[in-house]
Amino acid sequence: MTARGPVLVVMALRVEIAQLPDFVARDQFVRTETGGDLPRVVAVRCGIGPEHAMCATDAAIAAWRPQAVVVAGIAGGLQPDMAPGAVAVLDGIRAAGGGARATRTLSDAVEAALNDAEVAHYRGQGWSVDGIADVQEKLCLGANGELTVDNESYAVLRQAATHGIPTTVLRVVADPLGRTVPRSVSAFGWLDGAPWWPNACDLWRLPLEVRGLMEFGRDLRIATQELRRGLAPALDALTRG
Repeated sequence: MTARGPVLVVMALRVEIAQLPDFVARDQFVRTETGGDLPRVVAVRCGIGPEHAMCATDAAIAAWRPQAVVVAGIAGGLQPDMAPGAVAVLDGIRAAGGGARATRTLSDAVEAALNDAEVAHYRGQGWSVDGIADVQEKLCLGANGELTVDNESYAVLRQAATHGIPTTVLRVVADPLGRTVPRSVSAFGWLDGAPWWPNACDLWRLPLEVRGLMEFGRDLRIATQELRRGLAPALDALTRG
């Protein structure tokens, strides 16, 4: 790595940000708070969806001029053997508008760090879509071996590429292939930056989705625990050398 700036981590959700190790500085105000000293790693929460991801990434790059960008967080699993908590290092992201490649040397460094920390993981490709993928859509998305689906990775990779900044992707499965995020949960997406009105009508589903909500809560706890386990060695490795 060069000494140009910190490693920038882009995450969508508050629950993801909460899993970062203590050496990671949070948000764009840290530089003022630390008297101008640059942290090794700085994280920004972009909110849900590709537009939020693109805007937050662009603003963070302008503020920090990072040496590398990591997009990290939870995702949906696309392969039947990927249980909740399955960790994936992604070499590229497919989307309706095309595809974006991660930087192999960064992904290799993350994979090596996970191996050293004995964190089991997958390596491959992922998808980004606009919205929550249901089970049938996930089956289609994973037909060619893709590992995960999320909303933000493609936008972050594309935006970083316009600035010539190397990237990598670390995702952890929350909802496995046979399940999806309950629609009553997605109705609360505005808490993390999504517009409230498209899914507000799904709030009535809450009492009908009790089982799904309990399963998702359990899966999310497992996923965030594994995200925490993977982030510390991965981010530490990217700031060495």
